[in-house]
Amino acid sequence: MSKSRLSRSVVAVCLLISGFLLTLTGLTMLFTHADPGHGRQLMLIGMTRHQFYDIHILFALITLLFGIIHIIINWKAFISSFRYLFKD
Repeated sequence: MSKSRLSRSVVAVCLLISGFLLTLTGLTMLFTHADPGHGRQLMLIGMTRHQFYDIHILFALITLLFGIIHIIINWKAFISSFRYLFKD
């Protein structure tokens, strides 16, 4: 496997994993509500909703970074696809 193909594969897998974890933390925040009016917070695996929010933001930044790297690495294919889709 060439170095270029390996780096594309690694970036694609990292993008997939970080996107999955971003979705997972987002769904966790959606379904983990605070206990209104009692001053208590529901905890899931020892973490509060706010801690999941912090992790969610971290995964969002990581996914964005890998997304940008993915576009840079695959720039030729990206432009070629647009030319094919929008040709006259």
